[in-house]
Amino acid sequence: PAVITTTLQLSTCLEQILNQQFPPGKVIVISLPSWSPDYEERSLSTNSETVSTNYLIAHLSKKMEWPLIISTDSQSADKDIPDPQHGYVILLFPDEDIVQSLEIQIEALRTFSYSHNRRGKFIVVVLDEDIHNSQSIAKDLLVALWAMENIGNSIALVQKVEKNNNLTRSVYDDYTM
Repeated sequence: PAVITTTLQLSTCLEQILNQQFPPGKVIVISLPSWSPDYEERSLSTNSETVSTNYLIAHLSKKMEWPLIISTDSQSADKDIPDPQHGYVILLFPDEDIVQSLEIQIEALRTFSYSHNRRGKFIVVVLDEDIHNSQSIAKDLLVALWAMENIGNSIALVQKVEKNNNLTRSVYDDYTM
């Protein structure tokens, strides 16, 4: 099913999914790609509005009852990270190869060797409005998760723009494996 979203509704949608999938107190990791050195400048565009990823993370942090960990790159050593990580929200930005971007982030998450949990719930959010076939992209992402680590407990949210008469709206289609 498609979920209509605006910028605020994206964070509310994620909040609802997290509330349904995780009991309070479980550790959630938000994974961002490492290819942009300035995370303040990163933004998502929905319905011609712009919201920073910082806003998205801050909104989730205020509303959530779990520890949130932000991952942007590989870990050289396990720090004081609660064990195990129970779930992952992986944000994928527009990229030439979205599947490769996912694979790079999964490799970075694997470096949390002591706390990485491939049996946790993986929520992959594709933040690209120029997706022509959301079902195909979601299938590719879910298959890649399975191929990399046998991750089957996953949800893919793929953004697309629907045009109906004079109305244009952003929606997220959700897919599971």
